[in-house]
Amino acid sequence: VKQALAGWVSANTGGPGAYSAADLKAALGGATLTDADFNALTDAMVAQLTKAGATTDDLAVVAKAWEGARKDFTGK
Repeated sequence: VKQALAGWVSANTGGPGAYSAADLKAALGGATLTDADFNALTDAMVAQLTKAGATTDDLAVVAKAWEGARKDFTGK
């Protein structure tokens, strides 16, 4: 899952990777997440990116792209 998330972040924030939300959902076992689950995954991702040295600007780019994928995981 970590590798799938890293690929998704790269591809959806201007990085060299090629990935889609559909691919990421498949990597997560096709799970439909609740808003709470999505938020928890978001918090964990932000924590890891921060730990890896992501800047506030980096996090803003990721947050915008990631929020756009919410509907793919929650159906909302």
